[in-house]
Amino acid sequence: MRAVIYAKINMKGIVSQHIMQKGTNMDDMEKLLTIKDVQEHLQLGRNRVYQLIKIDSFPKIKIGNTYRIPKREYLEWVQNNIGKTVFL
Repeated sequence: MRAVIYAKINMKGIVSQHIMQKGTNMDDMEKLLTIKDVQEHLQLGRNRVYQLIKIDSFPKIKIGNTYRIPKREYLEWVQNNIGKTVFL
């Protein structure tokens, strides 16, 4: 039992070292927006945002039954669609 626990602790240390060496941590990761974030930003209702998500060009990640929107890609999508009509 001790060997297993030791291995887990050791692996955690190795992973932590790898993250520190690569300069990757949670602060460096891209923010993912929620449906509510997009609602507030675009001043749209929940149903309209779900209609927006159905558009192929709209950036989204489906995790189980929920959607997350990569912030950088979302802002690029908004910028690329300024002045255009988005049909829902």
